[in-house]
Amino acid sequence: MSEVGSSAAGGRDQSVAPSATIHSLRLAGTNSLAMLDAKDSKLTLLRAACSLEASLRREAKQLSERTQRPDVMRATTGASSLERAADEAAQLIRQIDELVSNAARVSSERGREGAVGGSS
Repeated sequence: MSEVGSSAAGGRDQSVAPSATIHSLRLAGTNSLAMLDAKDSKLTLLRAACSLEASLRREAKQLSERTQRPDVMRATTGASSLERAADEAAQLIRQIDELVSNAARVSSERGREGAVGGSS
């Protein structure tokens, strides 16, 4: 599968393999997404969202390593603002995955019903 580039991390192009990011999130509908064309716009957007989430996590880790002082947000809430943003992005990705997967299943079922109905 091709790689999706991300410019979310300060304009740097840091490519992320879509399958790696999608599978690392353990998305429930990943199997049904196989029914969609690889260039389907819904899949493209899902891959871009996964790439953004991965970029947020990378940036949070890099920032944590660069900064020598304690992170006030992390001390207060247990996570930095970038980590929280990545967590929220992951939640949204799971919701999008579920919606796209349901749409793929419905489309597939309609296609099968049409094929069965058309052959009679």
